Amino acid sequence: KNQYTGGSLKVTGEGTIDANNKNGTFFLVGTEESGSTKKSTLMIDKNVKLINGAYAVWVQHADPAYASYNVKVDIYGSLSGIEPIYVSGNVKGTQGNVPVIWLHDGANIEVTRYDREVYIGGYAKMIIDKATITNTVKDGNALTISAGELEINGATIIGGDTVGKNVAGSGGAVDVTASSAVFVKQHTTNLPLKITINDGTFKAAVPFNQAAGQATTPEPDKITLSIKGGYFVSTGSAADGSVAVKSADKTGFISGGYFTSDPTAYKADG
Repeated sequence: KNQYTGGSLKVTGEGTIDANNKNGTFFLVGTEESGSTKKSTLMIDKNVKLINGAYAVWVQHADPAYASYNVKVDIYGSLSGIEPIYVSGNVKGTQGNVPVIWLHDGANIEVTRYDREVYIGGYAKMIIDKATITNTVKDGNALTISAGELEINGATIIGGDTVGKNVAGSGGAVDVTASSAVFVKQHTTNLPLKITINDGTFKAAVPFNQAAGQATTPEPDKITLSIKGGYFVSTGSAADGSVAVKSADKTGFISGGYFTSDPTAYKADG
């Protein structure tokens, strides 16, 4: 806390940063104090590529408060790795200037291992504007969120089209029987989740999947889902249980969109 000074880094120009299969490329830690004027910001420009890292962008907590306030990441370029974006599950601060990760128009994110994905495990806000996220292995999730807020505006997100291997990766959040474009599963911390999908194309065995929480006693009342539009294409086999949308805890959250299977069970009133 007393050593925190903040900082700003912009990676511009044109080129590639190769992590050489090490753990991380950029590691961000915020302040314990939400109202602090000190900030940690990172911008990856449109012609920059980050490759061969377990975590290209990693947001961690400020010990011992388990908060990471005043972190902002803006991504316009390309990230490729095992878990290209990772917010640690012990980032628990929920009030004030929580970490923000913004995938801007044209950003391209590639996941290169079946049991990993873009993973928001701790409390952060992710905004996706016409970016692309793809699980290139075609056997897992593209994006998983277990805490915080997710807002999607016109993205293309593609997960695997085969039944998942039912393995636990990313701190246990990914325990699936079918691959998803957007996978929602409340963390053991039972922090709030708010998912808003305004538009986009989502392709996977189960393009949108909200599974039961990880805690012994989950708190689904803290989960808010809203699908207002988008194109949800199930690319898996119906015999394997693949459908366009699935939820373990919620109904009444779909008010618009196109679906390749009947979403009536989740349709909002009116």
